[in-house]
Amino acid sequence: MHIRIKKIQEQALPIVLFSLVIGGGIHLEQNRNAQSLSFQKQISTQQAILEKYAQEISSLQNTTRAQNKKVTEVENTFSKNNLALTEKIKKADQINKLSEGIANQKILALETTLANTPKSLISVIQEWKPRVAKITCIWKNTSGRVYATGGGSGFVFRENIDKVEHTWVMTNKHLFLDEGRYTPYSCTIKFPGDETLFEVLFSSGNYRTIDPLDVGLIEIVSPDAYVKSITSVKKVFTESFCAYTPSLGEKVAILGYPTIGTVGDITATEGIISGYDSDFYITSAKIEHGNSGGIALSTEKNCILGIPTFVRKGEIETLGRILSTQAIFTRWDVPLTQ
Repeated sequence: MHIRIKKIQEQALPIVLFSLVIGGGIHLEQNRNAQSLSFQKQISTQQAILEKYAQEISSLQNTTRAQNKKVTEVENTFSKNNLALTEKIKKADQINKLSEGIANQKILALETTLANTPKSLISVIQEWKPRVAKITCIWKNTSGRVYATGGGSGFVFRENIDKVEHTWVMTNKHLFLDEGRYTPYSCTIKFPGDETLFEVLFSSGNYRTIDPLDVGLIEIVSPDAYVKSITSVKKVFTESFCAYTPSLGEKVAILGYPTIGTVGDITATEGIISGYDSDFYITSAKIEHGNSGGIALSTEKNCILGIPTFVRKGEIETLGRILSTQAIFTRWDVPLTQ
């Protein structure tokens, strides 16, 4: 019996072991399947999250594209408007330049017309009269006694040829250099419309001559506001002087302080250019004592033709002489420009 039971146990043991193995395998497979299902759920969940993120990213990209498109449209519109504005500004500038050019042409034409319009004798005299000076000179001996006097007329102007400004009164040289070549002790200079008397001491050397012509320059070292105002020029000082040779018959006005004339005031005489004599113009206008050193004006061109020069002392000439500005500035080595 005991032996039989033992045999049955021995026969049943393999069956039990087999059942245990099979059962364990089934349980292991079930665990694996459960884990696999859990992983699949996690993966599905992550995929859903990723898809959601992908959708959000896609939406953002679409929004960004739309915004970029709008920005591009705005930029294009701005660029077109800017280009149109630039064209308008360019056209406006062209129109302004054209208008300015037309205006300048009209102004130039008007200035040319006015410049070529002859001025009346009265207006010419009134314009130049303030710059014509009366000059009175005295000579003294070593004891200080006045032994001679003289005088005449002159024309004031400013220049800075040597980069230093000078105020000169141009006149005839014989007015302040007597026959013995003695300079005066002093000369006083007075202008119409100004009560100031400018005294020039010749010992200071404030004069010069333009040899060999009968031309001299007396310097006013300290001009006052009045003299500065009447000697101001727009371009160069030589614009006051004629740079051409006048025609025969051209009208001339002589301004100066003749001894036979209005006492203390300027006198004007009128005539024409009657001929030429070397550096001189011959004129029918009266040139008398005291007129020497004044100015001879072209009433047509409104500029200074030269200096009235009294040639024969002690007489009143029927035909006077005008020392031409061309001769003066050629000897001075200063170009005449107008």
